[in-house]
Amino acid sequence: MRTDDVESGGEDPIGGRDVPDLEERVELLEIRSQEQAVQLADVRERNADLRQDFRDLREDVRHFRDEVNRRFDAMDRRFTWLVGMMVTGFLAVIGTVAGAFWGLLRTVQ
Repeated sequence: MRTDDVESGGEDPIGGRDVPDLEERVELLEIRSQEQAVQLADVRERNADLRQDFRDLREDVRHFRDEVNRRFDAMDRRFTWLVGMMVTGFLAVIGTVAGAFWGLLRTVQ
């Protein structure tokens, strides 16, 4: 057993089991560090895939909005045409009724 600031190796005085010495602890830490590096690389790769998915989704939404805008423009033109036809029809009916009424007034006088 080594004597330094921290006692390493030997038996655990409480549990009676063997405590790994400093080299074993460092080796375990290196293994854990490597495992975490692999996991971190996997997370970064998944993050990159997720970002690409969001870019694709944003592009899809942009195309959808363009299509909706195009359809609304077409409907707006048709609505304007429809309102124009209705106003023209109403004016024609009002003109006909006014002409008939005017003619009726002339015959009465």
